[in-house]
Order: sequence, then structure tokens, then C-alpha cells
Amino acid sequence: MKKIFYKMVCLICIMIMIIVLMIHGFRSFSKTQVKSFDLVTNKEIPISKISGFYVDSDENFYVGIDDFSWIEIFDKNGKFVCSIAMKGLVYNFYVDKDGLLHIFCTYRTSDNIYEQIIDIEKNSIISEEVIKDEPAVNMNPKKEIFINNKLYSIDKNVVKIKSKNYEKEIKLDIEIKYSEDMLLN
Repeated sequence: MKKIFYKMVCLICIMIMIIVLMIHGFRSFSKTQVKSFDLVTNKEIPISKISGFYVDSDENFYVGIDDFSWIEIFDKNGKFVCSIAMKGLVYNFYVDKDGLLHIFCTYRTSDNIYEQIIDIEKNSIISEEVIKDEPAVNMNPKKEIFINNKLYSIDKNVVKIKSKNYEKEIKLDIEIKYSEDMLLN
């Protein structure tokens, strides 16, 4: 009788451990999935390699860093606003008049180029479509842009603004992490 009772207690303990491990595993998995959809974050990523640059109509700065692993946004005074984590290999990006971020990217598992439209305020990808006319997409991101009759350029963490009778430099509120690429430029 003692042996049967002992075996039942052991069996119940093993079942409880399995159930606890399963619940913990599901929780961890669900947290990972939720995090993968958190595109917009307040995490400041040090700049080591600038991959692209854009200025929207409100003169906010968008900086692609580390081969577009991240796009960081700064207000017109250079104050950090947010970072956006990129899930694919990004070729270029721009911001439309409605403040939506358009990303041209591909994934390692696909031969297609996609246009993702990200609503930064809602922290979500609102559409993703295959680009049918790939040659029409500018695959050469720039480090300067002409908008509002001003030429904006970026060098490390300094945005330079020039117009006919105007010159200004704005230092972005972000740490620089020096890399070999920066030292060669």
C-alpha cells in the first residue's frame, strides 16, 4: 500500500512539473511573439553606421543605422523621439504627407521586394505589398535630402541645413559608437 501511495505521489509531482513547464513555455513564447510586433520603442541605439537619412515635412529627422537594423527619429531640434526595429533587409525608406513610414525591404526567405507602410503612432505595420515595378524603387538611400527649400545632410550625429541665406547645424541627441566604417569616411 505504501508503494502504491508513493508511486501516485511521484506521478502527481511529475505531472505538476510538466504542467508548470508547459505553462511557463507558453508564456515565454507568447511574450516573444508580442515583442516581435513592438516595432516602435523608446530604446536609443548608438549610431555606428548611417545607412540612410530622411526629413519629413515637419522637419523631423529619420536616420537609418547599422544597415537599417533600426530607424531612429529625432525632432527638428535633434531631440530623440523613438526607434523603429526593422524585421527585414531594408533598401530605402521615406515618410509620406500623412506621417506614415514607407519601408522598401526584402526577407531572407523571399526573392520579392516589399513596401511596408508603418503607422508609428499605432506601432503597427498597416500594409505590406509586393512591389511589382522594382526598377521604380530607389535602392540607393541618401545621406542628404532637399525639402522645404533647404538641403539637409547628415554626418555622424550632426544634421547640416543649408539654404540660400541660411546655414545651421543640429547635433542629434544620441551617442556615437565608432566603427571602422566611420573612421574610413
